[in-house]
Amino acid sequence: MAFNFKILTQRQKDKVHLFPRGELDGSSAFELIDAIRRCTRRVDRIIVHTGGLKAIHPFGVEIFHRGFPHPVLGRLPVRFIGRNAHQIIPNTQER
Repeated sequence: MAFNFKILTQRQKDKVHLFPRGELDGSSAFELIDAIRRCTRRVDRIIVHTGGLKAIHPFGVEIFHRGFPHPVLGRLPVRFIGRNAHQIIPNTQER
């Protein structure tokens, strides 16, 4: 995992906001996948705020897509927002 990667979590009733910070490399992508999977069992919606990611490595994106192929991710209550969302999930608008 990138030494500077961490995920801050904020819960609001039926939602969880995830704020990944640092660099998204291969091992931090696994950490993000695990955080999303843990949250899907407990809440109705997960919002991943990507603005705190300083670097997004292609290998990290590849690992994330292997963990959550687009058809699977489309069925989960996950939404990516922020200036880096489109780098992780194509066709995502910045908010």
